[in-house]
Amino acid sequence: MLGRLLSVLGVPAGPAAGGPIALPGYLDRAPRRVRREFVETYLRNRAPEDGDIVLLREGSIGYRFELAALIEAVSGERVTVCGGAVVVSEDATRSLRA
Repeated sequence: MLGRLLSVLGVPAGPAAGGPIALPGYLDRAPRRVRREFVETYLRNRAPEDGDIVLLREGSIGYRFELAALIEAVSGERVTVCGGAVVVSEDATRSLRA
């Protein structure tokens, strides 16, 4: 689902996307509603439904910090990078699933 959404938005797919992983640049200028929908969709496709604390391990360390900052800004709750993973707190997860 997330892959299809990104494809429609013009993000390259497959072997052509062999460069470093980065969040789409338009998120910096996007309205809060769009940023929230992006994060909710991202987590829906990457995070288990039954867990409260979510660990995301994709991308470079820079990407992880960028992703953590976006999720924290959208959820209003603490999100950290620790041990090579983005740790989405129980409060942030609850906020985003509300």
